[in-house]
Amino acid sequence: MIKKKIVWLLQEKRDNRNEYSSAITWWYGILENLGYEVIYSPYEEYNSDEFYYSIKEYNPDFVFHVCYDLIHTEFIKLRDFTKVYVVQSDDDYRYDVFAKFWIPLVDGIISYPGNYTQYEKDGLGENQFVKINWGFNPNTMTYSGKNTTDIFLSHCGGLHADREDKIQQFQLKGNYNVQLANNCYYEEIKRVWSDSKFSLTFTQNAMKTGQQVKGRVAEIPNFSLMVSEYFPGLENYYDLEKEIVLFNSIEEAIDKIEYLNKNEKEYKKIFESGKKRVWNTNTHYHSWNNVLKQIDEDYIPIDVTKLLKDLHGEYFYG
Repeated sequence: MIKKKIVWLLQEKRDNRNEYSSAITWWYGILENLGYEVIYSPYEEYNSDEFYYSIKEYNPDFVFHVCYDLIHTEFIKLRDFTKVYVVQSDDDYRYDVFAKFWIPLVDGIISYPGNYTQYEKDGLGENQFVKINWGFNPNTMTYSGKNTTDIFLSHCGGLHADREDKIQQFQLKGNYNVQLANNCYYEEIKRVWSDSKFSLTFTQNAMKTGQQVKGRVAEIPNFSLMVSEYFPGLENYYDLEKEIVLFNSIEEAIDKIEYLNKNEKEYKKIFESGKKRVWNTNTHYHSWNNVLKQIDEDYIPIDVTKLLKDLHGEYFYG
């Protein structure tokens, strides 16, 4: 059987680095293992004419583009011979200034926040809108190091929005020396998470206009116990009482951390439940298995658990 072909247009490198999260962490290797032939086209080298003619010659079944800062009106020409989808992770707060302008140019929108209502009013058909969850990518996010818990509390990621202020509050009110990791390679992030007893997730978006789902929510619980703010839909990832620590204020987070630090059995129970949930439902194999059955009429959904055991049995935690 001939494999269907996919082209990803995305950033693979950033700031002279050899990795970028959208390619290396969230998607790389997933679609290949779901049965597709995949080519990654680096957005850093994007030239509209060259891209068009190379895609036309390759003749893929799908083109996926992880949106950055430009609206590519020329994409409409690609639809003459392939299906084009844009992947939106910030369309909750960038909808009116960016995301909605893609509607007439593509065959569909794949959205992480997943709010169809805003697209519906601007003419996107329901069958053109696909909700996707963030996922853990076992191809790039497994880690051979041991969970030492040498770090009591950590935060990995940029310090935009209100994060720096809240981290300072943890330091002042809880007397915690929060271990920070930002602008570093993912191997370092995985090491910090793996060596952390508790890891923080803040969900305020960059514009400070509301709470937003972050990709790390599907990654952290594989390594340490996640202490997270709420965002709409978090309950679709975890049991909020049994698999993570949810907080609405710094004081509440500190109280819960202190309690679990003194009750190791309860701590271990929540941590192990969260890790199992990652492997049972929150990998990118799960999320793309669901997406592909909606956009590819020939796709046959796979047994993700079997695939994970076959490919990642050394790390599988089901």
